[in-house]
Parts: sequence; C-alpha cells; structure tokens
Amino acid sequence: MSELTREERIERLDAYSQIRDLAVRYAAAMATKDRETLGLLYVDDVRVGGGLTGRDALREAYFGATLDRLEISVLHAGTHVIDLDPERPDRARGSVYTIAQIQHGERWIRQAICYFDRYAKRDGQWLFISRDHQLFYGADFDQPPNDLPPANWPASDTGTGTLPFGWPTWAAHAS
Repeated sequence: MSELTREERIERLDAYSQIRDLAVRYAAAMATKDRETLGLLYVDDVRVGGGLTGRDALREAYFGATLDRLEISVLHAGTHVIDLDPERPDRARGSVYTIAQIQHGERWIRQAICYFDRYAKRDGQWLFISRDHQLFYGADFDQPPNDLPPANWPASDTGTGTLPFGWPTWAAHAS
C-alpha cells in the first residue's frame, strides 16, 4: 500500500470526523424529536421503503411514526467503526454500538443496539444512505436481559435481538 499524501490524510480525517458526527447528531435529534434535523442527516434521495424516496418521505413515513410512538428516548452512541471504501472515496460503511433508554408510559426500557450504516459524500458533506437498526436486546430496567423471548423488533422494544448470535464469528464459537 502506498503512503498517503498529506492531503489524503486530511481528507480521511475529515471523513472520519463528519461520519462520527452523524451518529451523535442522530442521537441528539432522536432525543429532541427533531424530524427536520433527522432528515437532513440523510442523502436527499434516501430510499424509505414502500416505493417512497426522499427526505420528506423519511421524515413523515419513518421518523413520524417512530417519534410519535416514543416518549423520552436517550441514545448514547459509543463505539463507532468506519470503513472508507478504497475504490470509491465518496462511500463508506460503519457500525455504531448504541445504548438506548426509552420511556413507554410508566415503563423504562434499556436497549443495546448496533446500527449498520452506509454513508455517501455529497457536495463535500458526509450523510447517511441508510441505517440498519439491529438489536442485541431490549429489557425493562429491572429485568436482566438473559433468557428473554425474541423481541421481533420493531414490533416489540423488549426481548432478545438478532445480535450477537447472527454474526458468523459468534456462531463459530457457540458450537
């Protein structure tokens, strides 16, 4: 591998900084129920599902339903792994390990989440292409997460998720 130039190193550091900032801004916007900011964190032609595309559709179809359902929601974005695409300098992938605290009426739920993200650089700014929310577990605060039934997220906020059991490296050690 050839040594990077000073400019390439600066570009790489800027990419890491902007991409990490996306995850933090997402967490803050979820806590404040700021649909406008949430939409601006995504590419303008984001695919929402059901044939819908665009930030407005994302704000209404996805974040509208999600934010209306939540009462208090606090996300702590922790470990963030970012892989820049060596073939396409305007693309990257990442994973963000997150702890959530969520109020549902009188209940308080904690979740361990991993977001699997795809990013694109548009007009000098890094944005989300997509976020895939994968659940380790969701449990009431007074409930240990061991031996919970499946959560089937997003249908239920509590229960076990697909992680870590779905990772091939995890499955190899489980046998």
